[in-house]
Amino acid sequence: MLKNKRFSCNDSLNYFNKKFTKELVCIIDQKNNFIKVTKEKNILDWEKFIYNKLKEFKKNFVPDTIFNDKDCIYKLHNLVSLRCFITNNKNHFSFIINEIFSYSYSFYYSYSFVHGNLHIDNIFIDPLTFFKKPCFFFIDLSNSYIINCRHSMPEYKRSSFLFEYDLKTYDSKFIYWDIFTLFLSIKTFINSSKFTKNSDKYINILYNSTHMFVKKELLDKMIDTYVDEENIELLYNYIEN
Repeated sequence: MLKNKRFSCNDSLNYFNKKFTKELVCIIDQKNNFIKVTKEKNILDWEKFIYNKLKEFKKNFVPDTIFNDKDCIYKLHNLVSLRCFITNNKNHFSFIINEIFSYSYSFYYSYSFVHGNLHIDNIFIDPLTFFKKPCFFFIDLSNSYIINCRHSMPEYKRSSFLFEYDLKTYDSKFIYWDIFTLFLSIKTFINSSKFTKNSDKYINILYNSTHMFVKKELLDKMIDTYVDEENIELLYNYIEN
């Protein structure tokens, strides 16, 4: 399990960094904690605001995070990434995916929260307790939203890996955004040879799980609206290269 954990943090760190702009970089410490470093104070200020709001609401799906002037430290030393966890637990793929979609679905309806850029490298799991007590931890809150709460806006445009920026907030389907981006990232990963050479079985499971929370017609509409030939290639490069 320790080998699995080290692989997760270092491997996901590489993918995680490719999702950042030049203003951001993530490094790892000796305890396998992620440290997000940036010169952009407004990014850390917004993430700290979201983090404090979630803690104020007593939400435990964000790990303990330490904020400094130029970085924040995500305390992940007992956790592995979703990328690593599903790779090493393919026999439980359906259960894991159903659980994570259920968690994501509850964000908006229970907490008025939208992560905004959810994918397989910013979700973490405790591999020693998950199958007894499923739980997920989410990091990278700089593109997140707290809905129905009066507050100032960040001094930059928030976006997922689809580079849609805040366009999605005017869409009635915004409440399903986290499931949508997570679905896309998992599908892209499954279709890569790094996950399996026979992807059809897992793609079918993924679609069936997604349709439990987002109707097929709605999911198809979101794909038509936000995914095109250009960002399909960008998405693959973003997730896998």
